[in-house]
Amino acid sequence: MRKTLSSFLFLIIFLSMSKAELNKPYYQRQFRLKSFGSLTSAYKPLLSGDGGSFPAALRECTEFCRGDRRCIGMEVCRIREDLYRCRACCEWMKIGEKAGLTNNMTTCRYFEMEEEETINIAVSKPTILSTIFYPTQKASNAVDNVINCTSGLLTAHSQEEFEPWLRIDLQAKYDVIKVTIFNRQDSYGFRLHDLQVNVGDNEQENSCGFFKGPASEGDQIVVYCASGSLGTYVLLKILSQPGEMDIFHVCEVQVIGDFKQ
Repeated sequence: MRKTLSSFLFLIIFLSMSKAELNKPYYQRQFRLKSFGSLTSAYKPLLSGDGGSFPAALRECTEFCRGDRRCIGMEVCRIREDLYRCRACCEWMKIGEKAGLTNNMTTCRYFEMEEEETINIAVSKPTILSTIFYPTQKASNAVDNVINCTSGLLTAHSQEEFEPWLRIDLQAKYDVIKVTIFNRQDSYGFRLHDLQVNVGDNEQENSCGFFKGPASEGDQIVVYCASGSLGTYVLLKILSQPGEMDIFHVCEVQVIGDFKQ
């Protein structure tokens, strides 16, 4: 059953493309059945589309995913006998103990794009934190390639302020594909909220994505950037409410992107 459904989806995507589109490397990735289940609140879908059958609903997502590289998964659920719903994933996803798919084997199936080898371009790059709470909690802790922070002393940690931020200098122009934020594991995970992720250079700054939150201890927040998120730096900022103060702290930030001349 698993092999049949995977092959079926593969054919649906490829048969609906023109020859010109098949020449695009991104669209030659293959989706495979990952799980029987439904997306939870740990995922923010890009699109929701309905159809009178499984193939019809699936086509709503595949048509959309052909033009949006943030689409890394598709969920198809039977709402009733004559109605199916497909949701394309994701603007962002939260990976943690409470995240994941619901165990709904009868009505939903989730297909995910096969992972490709990637390189974290943020490791050991110059970083700036808006403020530093304690001398050891410097900005460089966010790019030291350590993803386990069992103590706040191992994090990049700001003081309490309005809209605290962290900036990572990529030292070259990249088309940023996704940004992954590793939250601290010990406590105060809820402080990661209303997080705006931007990509920019000296001329302009564009939004990669926004995570409303709040996160929990040990969560990994993956924010997917739309095509054309070009820049030489990544900026992460908590958008504080008027008159309120926040603290920014992260264990690690990973940035995946393609080098541009």
